[in-house]
Amino acid sequence: MKLIRIVLIAVFVFAGQLTYAQNSVLKGIITDDLNNFVEGAKITLQGTSYEGTSDNKGVFEIKDVPFGEYTISVVADNHTAFSQEIKVNAVSTDVGFLNTQVAATMA
Repeated sequence: MKLIRIVLIAVFVFAGQLTYAQNSVLKGIITDDLNNFVEGAKITLQGTSYEGTSDNKGVFEIKDVPFGEYTISVVADNHTAFSQEIKVNAVSTDVGFLNTQVAATMA
């Protein structure tokens, strides 16, 4: 009976670790077509509740993203909205630089 309990506990602990290992930290840097960092951009994975915001160096990080394929969207003030297909398949997924365009303004 003790052996069965030990085995069951080990199975549950191991299964929990496998589930946790299937999530990723998604990160990247938002820049614009003038090579400026974009602060305050809202980054979302379309169709999910996963989102983040870029800091003053354009850096963003979204934690606990399940492995899979997503469309990442970037929306920032005074910039054209941007989206791109991505694949999350590692414990840490770096999408690198995502470039938006400065929106044209009327003078």
